[in-house]
Amino acid sequence: SLLSKHLNGETEVRLNYEFADETGARKTGFIVVDILTDKYVVEGGLDKRSSLDSIQQVIFASTLAKKKPMIAIYDTDGRWGKIEHRISEVARELDVGFIWHWQGEFIFK
Repeated sequence: SLLSKHLNGETEVRLNYEFADETGARKTGFIVVDILTDKYVVEGGLDKRSSLDSIQQVIFASTLAKKKPMIAIYDTDGRWGKIEHRISEVARELDVGFIWHWQGEFIFK
């Protein structure tokens, strides 16, 4: 992707983790992150409601990768709307990097 090239990152990286189920048995799981760089874990999404879970996903992935979390939201309607606002406000509060891809430009907030 353009953003992964811009950040010099690797795309679709699988991060494994372990957890105990309700019986205490050890289990494994994985999460796939959109972009992994030497400093950041980046989760991307469209400016749609489905992207609201990007914050949880990137925070969890950043703990696994021991890297800083960052969200990238890709504009689909040509305007700053309620989804961008909600995600950027939570990102700011949690010290998560935020990128808005608008009109072909990556705007780092």
